[in-house]
Amino acid sequence: TSIPTVLRSRRGAKDNVDGGAIRDLRGALRVEEHGVVITTRHSTKDAVTEATASGKTPISLVDGPGLVDLLLERGIGIQTRFVPIRRLDT
Repeated sequence: TSIPTVLRSRRGAKDNVDGGAIRDLRGALRVEEHGVVITTRHSTKDAVTEATASGKTPISLVDGPGLVDLLLERGIGIQTRFVPIRRLDT
C-alpha cells in the first residue's frame, strides 16, 4: 500500500531541526498523510520528543548520517569502484 507522505528538507540549514519545525510540519499534514523531515544536520532532543509524542501523528526524522546510510542502502547517487590491492609475495 502507498502512504501519502509530505517531506520537508533542511539542506544546508544553519540550525538543527527543532520541535517547532516538527509542529509546523504536523500542522500542515492532512489526516491520511505521514510526515518526514530530512536534514543534513541533526535533530534536537525537543524535535525527537515532538516527533514521537504519544497521541500525535508521528513524524519520521532523517539526519545527515541517517541520510547517508539510506543512500548507500538504496544505491542512490552512489558509484562503486573496485580498486586492486597489491601486496608483496613473501
